[in-house]
Amino acid sequence: MDLTLLMTKGGVSYLWTRDDISPAAGEVLNNSDHQAVLFLGNLVEGKYSFTLTVTDSKGQSSTGRGTVEVKPDAYERDLVEVVLEVAVSQISQRQRDMLLRQIGVLLGVLDSDIVVREIGAFNEYSTRLVLLVSGGPGRPPLSGRSVAFSLRNKLRKQKNDFLIFKARRVDTVICQLNCSGHGECDPFTRRCVCHPFWMENFIRAQFGELESNCEWSVLYVTIASFMIVVAIATVVWGMVCCCKRRKSKARRSKSRYKMLEADEQDTLELQPPRAARLKPMPAPTSSALMHSDSDLDSDDGQNGVPWKEQERGHLLRPQNGSLRNGQGPARSKKQREELL
Repeated sequence: MDLTLLMTKGGVSYLWTRDDISPAAGEVLNNSDHQAVLFLGNLVEGKYSFTLTVTDSKGQSSTGRGTVEVKPDAYERDLVEVVLEVAVSQISQRQRDMLLRQIGVLLGVLDSDIVVREIGAFNEYSTRLVLLVSGGPGRPPLSGRSVAFSLRNKLRKQKNDFLIFKARRVDTVICQLNCSGHGECDPFTRRCVCHPFWMENFIRAQFGELESNCEWSVLYVTIASFMIVVAIATVVWGMVCCCKRRKSKARRSKSRYKMLEADEQDTLELQPPRAARLKPMPAPTSSALMHSDSDLDSDDGQNGVPWKEQERGHLLRPQNGSLRNGQGPARSKKQREELL
């Protein structure tokens, strides 16, 4: 930029002064603010205004103004930023060309289609590479978002070992996340700031497209989480009940035996089995009460029907009485004792 003014003969000093309304970004190169030609670098979008003051050897001075307008980059949204895990001072020109060739192979383009806009230090141990991928002669460049997405997926499939330097991050220079229409992209963190009642789908962000989003509704996630917890609790409760029921059945199936007392043994012998049901007996008559021992001892019962063991005991008990284990039969009284 040359804003040399008409000066008197013998002018010896120059001074360029930036106006207060000009952007603060931008650097003066080679101490050119004290020369007739001013050189600037690292300018940003905006309008720069400078005032040049020229002073001659006699102390006479003259001033002039110069304006430079920096327009936004037409392809700013197509710029892709690659952060490499290597110090910028350790990258040689040969390694740079090899890196661009490898990126071209991953994207399926020629080396000449990749235009490097900037290469510099990201921090002390990493390098920031800004590039633009051309679409071919006479064609606009490829979309920065599609290039970043494709390169990121290719590096993930190659386990990030394909490049000579490991790529720490691949993204567009300008944050272009749409955040699923429920948030805004933070230009500093390159992540979505979700609106109230919305949250990130961490499954898709971690294992899918690897991009921040705001897909999930907090209300739906809360309801779904509650239903999942209830379902898990129901399944666990059902399994516990089944296990308890199986244990109870196993315990019931096992037979337990114990020693019976003498009284219990006689009682069980006289009681009919549960499975057998006795027919109702008719009311006893006078003839039925006068059975002899010989009739009971015989196998033939009344009217030729054989007696059952239970029926014998039932008929003998009211006549002769029941004897418990360990007791002898009652002795008959002697005739003398009866007379006394």
